[in-house]
Amino acid sequence: METRAAEGGGRRLWLRNRMVHLRRRLGLDRRDTSGLAWLFLATLPNSGSTAFANLLGSAPHAAKLHRRGEGQWLVPELSAPARRWNPDAPVDFALVRSVWLDRALSLGPGPRLVVEKSPPNICRLRPLVAAFADMPIRVVRFTRDPYAVCASWAKRYDPARMAEVWGETLAEPEDATGFHRRLGDICGRRMALLAGLADVSDADVAYEALADDPAAVLARLVTAVPLLAGADPAAVVKVKDYAPQPLRNMNREQIARLTPAEKAAITEGLRPHAAAIKALGYALDDEPVEA
Repeated sequence: METRAAEGGGRRLWLRNRMVHLRRRLGLDRRDTSGLAWLFLATLPNSGSTAFANLLGSAPHAAKLHRRGEGQWLVPELSAPARRWNPDAPVDFALVRSVWLDRALSLGPGPRLVVEKSPPNICRLRPLVAAFADMPIRVVRFTRDPYAVCASWAKRYDPARMAEVWGETLAEPEDATGFHRRLGDICGRRMALLAGLADVSDADVAYEALADDPAAVLARLVTAVPLLAGADPAAVVKVKDYAPQPLRNMNREQIARLTPAEKAAITEGLRPHAAAIKALGYALDDEPVEA
């Protein structure tokens, strides 16, 4: 038990969560949940989802469970590197529900739309949705050009950090080409997870469409999620180490950082997952893009 707690990021949080869950199971937490609704963003990491979530968060009734918009950091069993991207890791979804409800209810009274965007949710989205099935809940799949995603990963991660934060290991020695091929494979696997969630998605949003016309995307989403009313399409968003700015399409400048050899290596990593990538509206660099 203590080993599991240490792995998950701290015994104190581990114990606190169990006390929160026990109080809810015993009926000791009687706070009204009727004003809560949930919006799950199914997304890859470093795909523009932080900007998207911040844009949605400009709606007066929107809220987030964590300053990063990712409830995974409230539950060690979800955020530990060895578990985060492992769909077979055991998770007590009733406990997750209790912890997330506790945080959401602490935000104050009134209607609240909780925007939850933890990228590893795509490994376990169905049981997460089931855990909140008695409450209003919507799922939005958020996609982005895989080459831009991989370029962002290449900037922010190295093999050691991939092992630390994603539980991904690379064979040694690994040259730059092999590293980019592996990034392509990871991206392809995660896009396959997204493609497999078509049946639980209430709406699909592409990063490119959002950047081109955020007002149109927000108008479409408000139809499905009325609590998003009032979100500001011109809101200034702060993402990672970039200066605060209105949403804009950064694909071209990010992809331009890749050399031809790196881009070709990413293509090879993506190739086994080409069907899923196509299903999400994208194509490999050496394949034509369908109109």
